[in-house]
Amino acid sequence: MGKRITKKDLQTRLMLVHLSTHDTGYYIEWAYGQPRLMLKSDNGHVDVSPRLSTGRLYQWMMAFVMGATVVNTHNREVRQQREDALPA
Repeated sequence: MGKRITKKDLQTRLMLVHLSTHDTGYYIEWAYGQPRLMLKSDNGHVDVSPRLSTGRLYQWMMAFVMGATVVNTHNREVRQQREDALPA
C-alpha cells in the first residue's frame, strides 16, 4: 500500500505546476471532500481537472506537469531552430 497523500503533498505538487506552466493562477479547490485543480482567468475560474481523490489528483497533477514540461521543451527547441536559421 502506498503513502497517504496529504493536502501538504498537493500544495507541493501545485508549486511544480506553477513552475512548469509559468502561471501562478492555478489553485486547488476543495468541495465534497474532494479536490480539483482550478485556474483563475479573466472571466472567472476554469476547471482544469475533475474532482478526484487526493491520491488521484496528486497523480493527475504529475502527469500535467510532465505534459507542460514536454510542451515547454518543444517550444524552446523550435525557438532555437528559428534563431539558428536567421542570417548572421
